[in-house]
Amino acid sequence: MRKAIQLKVSLEISKHTAGAGGSDNTPQLVRDVLASGRWRHPRLQMSVKDIALDQSVAGDDRAHVVATVWVEGEDAPADDFAKLATQAMRDTFPAGHWRHPHTSIVVKSITEDSGDDNT
Repeated sequence: MRKAIQLKVSLEISKHTAGAGGSDNTPQLVRDVLASGRWRHPRLQMSVKDIALDQSVAGDDRAHVVATVWVEGEDAPADDFAKLATQAMRDTFPAGHWRHPHTSIVVKSITEDSGDDNT
C-alpha cells in the first residue's frame, strides 16, 4: 500500500560550514546530506519541502534548522508508516554525512507535520 507523511525535522548544524564566509549554504547542505543518505532506505522517496532557520534557539556555534520533509513509500496496511519514516530520517542524515564530512549535523527532534500552516 502506498503511504506518505510530512515530517518536521529539527537539526543542529555546525556553523563553521553552515553559513561560513557570509554565504548561507545551509539549505543546500541539508538537501545534499538527505539525498546522499537515501541509500539507507531505498524503498522510500524523500523530498525537502521547506527549510527554515529556527530563530527561537539562541546560540553562536550552531545553526538551528527546521526542515519539512515529505516521505513516501510502500508499506503494509497495518504497519506504522510514521515510525518507519521517522527512523528513516534518523538513519538518513548520519548516512549522508560523507557528503560534508567537516560538518556536524545532529537530529534534535522529528515530529509529524499536519501541513496546514496558514503562512
